[in-house]
Amino acid sequence: MELDDLKTTWQRLDRQLQQQNRLNLQRLRDTQLDKTRKSLRPLRWGHVLQIALGIVSIIFGVSIWTKNLSVTAYLVSGLIIHTYGIVLIVTGAQVLYRIKSLDFGAPVVDIQKQMLRIERTYVNAGWLVGLPWWLLWIPYSLGVASLGGFNLYAQAAASGWLGWSVGVCTIGMVATWMWYRKAQLSGDPEQVKKVNEAIAGNSLKNAKRHLKEIERFEHEQN
Repeated sequence: MELDDLKTTWQRLDRQLQQQNRLNLQRLRDTQLDKTRKSLRPLRWGHVLQIALGIVSIIFGVSIWTKNLSVTAYLVSGLIIHTYGIVLIVTGAQVLYRIKSLDFGAPVVDIQKQMLRIERTYVNAGWLVGLPWWLLWIPYSLGVASLGGFNLYAQAAASGWLGWSVGVCTIGMVATWMWYRKAQLSGDPEQVKKVNEAIAGNSLKNAKRHLKEIERFEHEQN
């Protein structure tokens, strides 16, 4: 075989190999992106449920404070529940918007950046709706009791239970927040990553893992 023929054959084989690699990458990308979408479904439905719970909380809160305009404890409890319902809806909608805005046609690096924005939004929203539950159970308990015609506030205040509960739960809430802020301010990216991933849960963790597979394969081809 002459040298020119050998070069032509080699170039043809090289083009075939490159084409095969591109096809393999595209198949892998399609498969992993489909897995990414499926991984995000629980997160999406979870926040749809959160918005529904927010609507229920608003209705619940309104039903409490409108019936207790002259009773400060129940009026405040109803307003807190009403406000918390709004927070549930707003934060749930923010996360859903981030998920809906994902551009799966973009380069994988850009998708990963979008995923990080979803994670930050989710973590911040999680703290906003989760941390207050150190204290939120109190107005919810008072609200349920008031609708049932039971004056829980009077008994709780008289026994000292309400004061102790507020004090202990406030300490717990502050301690939890300080633990989180300590991790955020530690300057250790790995520690911050572990804390955020622990809060974000498996849906985002799995989605990020599938994108990492695409990134790894792309690097191997280059």
